[in-house]
Amino acid sequence: MTSKALKKTHDTKERIISTALVQSASLGLENISLGGLAREIGMSKSGLFAHFKSKESLQLAVVHAALDLFHTTVIEPAMASPKGLPRLHALFNQYLDWMTGASGLVTCPFTVFIQEYDSRPGPIRDLLVKSELQWRDIISNIAVDAINSGHIDQKVCPGQIAFELIGTAFSYQVSHCLLNAKDAKAQAEAAFDRIIMRADPQAI
Repeated sequence: MTSKALKKTHDTKERIISTALVQSASLGLENISLGGLAREIGMSKSGLFAHFKSKESLQLAVVHAALDLFHTTVIEPAMASPKGLPRLHALFNQYLDWMTGASGLVTCPFTVFIQEYDSRPGPIRDLLVKSELQWRDIISNIAVDAINSGHIDQKVCPGQIAFELIGTAFSYQVSHCLLNAKDAKAQAEAAFDRIIMRADPQAI
């Protein structure tokens, strides 16, 4: 296969994945329609299957694409902030924006995926579990930097901070998207401040 043909194949595959990601953020991975996807892209269903031999392989590719998008939208911008509490705060704010569609998707796709696969064993659930544990580790490691910088008390458990910040972000998503609460962002920021104040009253 020539380099031009390889590029065309790669571009087509990426277009399938990105279109499927948009679909799945609204409808879920299980409701991806291969026929509908093929029609939207302008190719035959058999042509789509030439790139993905099974629906599950496409679903896994979609999850990986969502993870890549999360990294570039949430994690990378936050890492540009100074270590410690400023970086933790930046990560939290990027995460809030992600939860309400800043990535260009209608909502956080992982919220949808987790509801589908939290009790369904298999490779998709395994990937979601692995990625969630990695996300909690990232928050915990940034919290450790905040502890080492003296922004947070040494006695505080970094994993607890990760747990509470993730919980706050999910609560914010419900308030903003479902309840249309005008003060959802302010409440989420206040929750962040309280988490940090409990960790160290002198931190802010």
